[in-house]
Amino acid sequence: MPLHHYLPATYLASFSNDTLTLPRRHRKISIGDKNDGRIFSTSVANVAAINNLYTLSATGNDPELIERIWAKYETDLDEAINLLITGEISAKSWIRVLVPFVACMLVRGPDFNKRFELRIRALGVDPEGQQMSRDNTNGARLLELQRLLGPITVSKWVVIRVRGQEPLITNDLGYAPFMNPNTGDTGIAIPLNLYHVLAVIPRNQGRIVLVKSGKWVPNIEYVDNLSDNHEELNKALSSIAQRYIFGPDDLTVGKWLQSSEVSPFPPEPVEFG
Repeated sequence: MPLHHYLPATYLASFSNDTLTLPRRHRKISIGDKNDGRIFSTSVANVAAINNLYTLSATGNDPELIERIWAKYETDLDEAINLLITGEISAKSWIRVLVPFVACMLVRGPDFNKRFELRIRALGVDPEGQQMSRDNTNGARLLELQRLLGPITVSKWVVIRVRGQEPLITNDLGYAPFMNPNTGDTGIAIPLNLYHVLAVIPRNQGRIVLVKSGKWVPNIEYVDNLSDNHEELNKALSSIAQRYIFGPDDLTVGKWLQSSEVSPFPPEPVEFG
């Protein structure tokens, strides 16, 4: 029975204090469970995963078709995130790896199942949910992915370095909606590691790529955040977590687990930036 990760293990490894263990999936992080208040540590290979989440059951389908689609960008994800943070990412790696990574934050998780079923019922297609099946929902993930790639590509991307003693955490969604009170920008904030956040802000137009030193690169902004301003983001990440929050140690996870609130669905934006 295959274990399917809805957050890439190599992504979660960036929230470990262990920076040496290879492969990255063996690195340990702390996990807080909002259902029972439990805090425990394990390798990232064991968390943010559900057995057979993407398995197709219809006769004639490749059962692992969808799982293999995620693997196409996961292979280079760690390197691409590092290059994004340092400002050295190429346009090719950005469009092939990081754009799908962001889009998949919105389609890979079990929360997508709930949103998709609610959408179908709201349209009146299947108000009683009698025609819903795992294969239909998983097929819809791919349709939604294709729909999201364009808008995410043309969005404004901002890499934010947080400052202060408190490390960033992440949750089982992998993001939190945010609003910048100074600019009015709204979007999703994706923690990239313990000290960097990617803000993706939808827009109707803008410059996507440019040429630097004869090479095509994505047009990405880089800013330093105000000291300790990201604590509000941590609070939002813990509050909107559907069940789990992830961090580098039990003390950090315990702090935000205690301050978490009931998960709003869909999640509401927090002031950040």
